[in-house]
Amino acid sequence: MANPFTLVPLLTSIASPQPVNGSAGSPGASEDASGVQGQPSLSAGTSASARSTAGSFFGRVASPSFGGDASLQKDSGPRWNIESLDAWDQNVFVGTSDGHVAHYYVDQPPLGQSFKWRLGARRNLGLGRKPVEQILALPAELTVLALCDSTLSFLDINTLGPVSAPNFESVRGVLNIATSSTSPSVPQGSELGIDRATVVTLGKRRSIQRWEVGKGGMLTEFPLSDGPPLTMRQRSSTLCLADTSNYRLVDLSSGRQSVLLPFDRSLAPRPLVAVVNNDEFIIATSTALGVFLSGRGDATRGTLQWSSYPKAIACHFPYTLALLPNNTIQIHSVITQSVVQNLPLPTLQDPRAFSSASIDTPSLRSLANYEPIEVALFGADWASAVCMTRIEDQVETLFLAGDAESAVVLAEATYETAKTAKLPYPENLHSVYRKAGCALFSDILFEESLTLFKKGILDPAVLILIFPDLAALAAGDGFQLSEASLEVLGWLGSIDEIVEQHLQKNYPDADSDIRNSFSVALVSNARETLIKYLVHCRENVPPFAPDLDDPRKRMVDTALMEGYAENDGDALLALLESGVACDEETVIPILKGKNRWYALARYFQSKTRAKEALDLLEKLADGNLKDKDYPGLQCIIEILSATSDDEVLWKHASWVLLRDPALGVEIFTSATERNRAVDKEDVLRRLSSISKKAKRLYLEWLIHESGLEESQYHTDLAIIYFEDVTSAATTHERLKELDEVFTASSLVIRQSFLSFLSKREDLLSKERLAFISFLTSSRFYQAPILLARMLQFGGFSVERAVVYSKTGEHEKALKIFAQELKDFVGAEEYCINASSETVPETEHEQENSDRALESNLKRSKNLRNALLLTLIRLYLKSTDRDSLAGEVVRLLNGSGSTIELHEVLPLIPDQWSLTLLQPFLLRAMRRNYHDRTEGKIIYQLAKLENLKITGRLFHSMKEREPMVLSRATACAGCSTRITEPFFVSLPNGTAVHLKCLYTEEATDK
Repeated sequence: MANPFTLVPLLTSIASPQPVNGSAGSPGASEDASGVQGQPSLSAGTSASARSTAGSFFGRVASPSFGGDASLQKDSGPRWNIESLDAWDQNVFVGTSDGHVAHYYVDQPPLGQSFKWRLGARRNLGLGRKPVEQILALPAELTVLALCDSTLSFLDINTLGPVSAPNFESVRGVLNIATSSTSPSVPQGSELGIDRATVVTLGKRRSIQRWEVGKGGMLTEFPLSDGPPLTMRQRSSTLCLADTSNYRLVDLSSGRQSVLLPFDRSLAPRPLVAVVNNDEFIIATSTALGVFLSGRGDATRGTLQWSSYPKAIACHFPYTLALLPNNTIQIHSVITQSVVQNLPLPTLQDPRAFSSASIDTPSLRSLANYEPIEVALFGADWASAVCMTRIEDQVETLFLAGDAESAVVLAEATYETAKTAKLPYPENLHSVYRKAGCALFSDILFEESLTLFKKGILDPAVLILIFPDLAALAAGDGFQLSEASLEVLGWLGSIDEIVEQHLQKNYPDADSDIRNSFSVALVSNARETLIKYLVHCRENVPPFAPDLDDPRKRMVDTALMEGYAENDGDALLALLESGVACDEETVIPILKGKNRWYALARYFQSKTRAKEALDLLEKLADGNLKDKDYPGLQCIIEILSATSDDEVLWKHASWVLLRDPALGVEIFTSATERNRAVDKEDVLRRLSSISKKAKRLYLEWLIHESGLEESQYHTDLAIIYFEDVTSAATTHERLKELDEVFTASSLVIRQSFLSFLSKREDLLSKERLAFISFLTSSRFYQAPILLARMLQFGGFSVERAVVYSKTGEHEKALKIFAQELKDFVGAEEYCINASSETVPETEHEQENSDRALESNLKRSKNLRNALLLTLIRLYLKSTDRDSLAGEVVRLLNGSGSTIELHEVLPLIPDQWSLTLLQPFLLRAMRRNYHDRTEGKIIYQLAKLENLKITGRLFHSMKEREPMVLSRATACAGCSTRITEPFFVSLPNGTAVHLKCLYTEEATDK
């Protein structure tokens, strides 16, 4: 990397000139070395623009008596040395060793030459021949601060005379001064001395004071307990100082102090502090280390190592400068903490210290290519500007040296610092990113270059055009590249050139096969990088939509389609669904050429060309076309579900229904606007001619999912179930055989017929189980029609029993279970399930849900007992009733335990042993006794409650006459007739409903 810093002479061989209007040693005397009258001055209201032509010496047409590059002749009078210095604009203020303050005007130098200077004024502070330790120019206040012999003086910036304003008297006992900025320059366009108040920080032996210069007077004061401050630097409201033993941080807003590091004065003469940026300091330890610290005291970077303890340190971001005892300025990078330059100084110059400066002239950037000067170096009778080469030139030098990474780091660090400090920065950071990305891309570091391209907002057309097969995308359509994009395209070249250069450099001796395989792999990787960047442009870059013109959008989308069509079908589909800016003449050939038939069908669908899309999908389903991305018939279902063209719908729906009826029915059952308004009768009619299974599935959806209760639909579905069973059974003999298998198995395993069917895998069992389940769950089919069909065919034992239950013929149903099938478990379940069905409520019961529930439970219990008694009678009337004794006893001890004893005993054969019925008899007698006793208790409690209410009513009638309600009696609240048995009688003799008791009308009455 080239050396970033150069020393340019600012003041050379300064000697004490002869006094013009007084002795050089007399207090308050002012001198003008040039003798030119009418020197332009800065005053309140002088704007920055005016300063550039009037207040600045550089704005003068003629500048007599300039010192030029030659030194002034030294007179024989008393010599003095520079003790302190501050520079602002083209003004240099010098504090001397004999108690004087001098103001010099400097002129911008021609290229490669030193500054020209001349003395404007010189003032004795009147404090004897004591050195002026610090000098600070405050142009916003038109004031210069000078610290001499522990006394802070306020001087006029033009004449160096005392400021003629109250509260600007000298402040004594001051050891150090600091302001919140290292650069006292005034922002361009602001006015000097107008409604401004600069706050300075004064360090005294035992305290820190903050003074407001604009209005004069002390604002705050904080005590110091560990000795006087030897050095101070301030940024914003944070002060970094060093006392006799430690470095400290002081929060000037709260006064809170914290110790940073100790300092051993036996190892180093004087502590050193410099401001790095907006919230960072660097301090020099007594062991010659530079430590970076934040405003909170945290270490922020690695440390710097100096060969010896420096005489002074300064910072011009992103570099630190250290003046070493061997007359060398050692310069470190703040970013990497490495030494970037050693700047030697002539031995005879004896440099003393750095000082802050703020010099920015047009020639610095346009002619000398320097950044604005922020640091000056001075010796006994000279001063030089420490000029830093422009960051842009440093970055370019790094690029030329092949160090793109360092170039990016330097540019980013400078930009972040400028942004944090709210300073302007050239809009060339994007160019740095783009150039660095090109360098990495040319080195085959594709992934690394992608990050930089994103940061640099590279024109996507540039990356597209480096691929020869995509370059044709830029043809026609008014496409143009900007100058910046053309420059980047020139840096890159073509992908073939990049790959060939890489192979020639790294594999010069490889044979052709290896080189070809490497070339293919590298180009493929480059295409992946292109695709990633184009996706980034489409999805994440806000300017894509408004800033990219239509040709670029089409180019990006076309390039993405070309890339995805090669090997990424999912991404291709996602791109097409998101909408592309390409026309059909571009899209269709690409997809056809890459055999992306499914993607082409989806594209047709997005363009409302459903017929063409469905034709392609049917060819894919039939195998006439091949595409690994084709997902199956479901995609056809989606298109047909959304189409409103009946001709297209039924043409292709018929094709789907014949291949997969279950999937095809989804066309009419999906939740779409068309299906919500579809004519169900028309759908059923069409389905009947295509597929009976499809019709069955559609009816099942209408009934079970949509909840339709039309009797016709339920009957049609039941008939389809019936036909499916008969189709599976062929004859009624097959049904009887299945019943006989169950009867035989029930002798071994106690189970119901439904449980028996659910365990079988044959088609007939499955169809019968579905038929029985529907007959059981539905209440809307026409039972006589089904019953007639089943009786005509024969068999259908359980099915007939279920239909009988719907018509209330329970005894017929139980005969089938008990006598035909010998399904004793099913018979018992029938009694329980039939009695648990909802019993219609009367209108009066609906008014009280609790009463309705109690009534339903009572009816259900009575019906269950009646069905169980019927079942018992059927068992006992059977010819083999003795063999059914076990079933009767099991029934009585289980579900029939609630049957009344007097209803059962007459049915029991006389020859049966009471021991057999003992559990039932004991339980029934105990229940009867419990019910009788409970009834007596409830009767007595009710009687007692009645007596109490009667007594209360008797006393109420004594106090108030009873109210008689007639047909004309109206509620006082709602004025409607009172018909309920419960109401409230008001003291005024009116009546009111309970619900109207607290209404406003009732309350008023």
